[in-house]
Amino acid sequence: MNLLTNAAEAVGERAGHIRIRTGLVRPEATPGVHRIGEELPPGPAVMVEVQDDGCGMDADTRARMFDPFFSTKFTGRGLGLAAALGIVRAHGGAIEIDTAPGQGTRFRVIFPAAGAFPQPRAEAPSDIGSWRCDALVLVVDDDEGVRELTQETLERAGLRVLCAEDAATGQSIFEQHGQEIALVVLDKTLPASSGETTLDKLRRSRPDCRILLMSGYSKERAMGSLLENGLSGFLQKPFLPEQMLEAVRHALES
Repeated sequence: MNLLTNAAEAVGERAGHIRIRTGLVRPEATPGVHRIGEELPPGPAVMVEVQDDGCGMDADTRARMFDPFFSTKFTGRGLGLAAALGIVRAHGGAIEIDTAPGQGTRFRVIFPAAGAFPQPRAEAPSDIGSWRCDALVLVVDDDEGVRELTQETLERAGLRVLCAEDAATGQSIFEQHGQEIALVVLDKTLPASSGETTLDKLRRSRPDCRILLMSGYSKERAMGSLLENGLSGFLQKPFLPEQMLEAVRHALES
């Protein structure tokens, strides 16, 4: 964030660009590029880079930019880059700076790689792609992208899908379709309603209804007091379509 703030101020009020890159590099010294921080060991390293096409820096500014409270802006600023360097040094890394007046600035933060990159494990083949089911599912989520992905994924498996963008709409659809709905896919955090409140209302309408809870939090943090509420499953966001399908299948067949 400190590097992004610095880049935004370098661009100023005019139109410009800030680019963020990550990657795997070998930290050889590059002529004309200033490096500060810890000595990097040989071998692979990981980097995050923030580059702007702003005003750039002359040699005097570059020499002082990591000094605490040094700022070319106004009084009271200047700890951002000093703090960034402290963080990077604490993790055994270094910062490269490539800059010139009128040519913008590129900060590249480099950390030694922790070790060999693990190879992805070969997963056992699944028959989820061939699974089909004719049932009605209600999806309640305020994120349009999640609703669209979920609906498309489930409809490909033959399921019929109803969608709601908030708890009130979801409750209304649930009451309209009575016993037809076989499963509710419910986001834990909805506008103007908690997961507990929505779940309680659905349970009062139909105690036997299957409910699959979704959340960006971990299962333990998201479910909390809901553990004893007879949920049919949990799906952590973000998820792949096949993970969604597997969770729905398990909920419907449990």
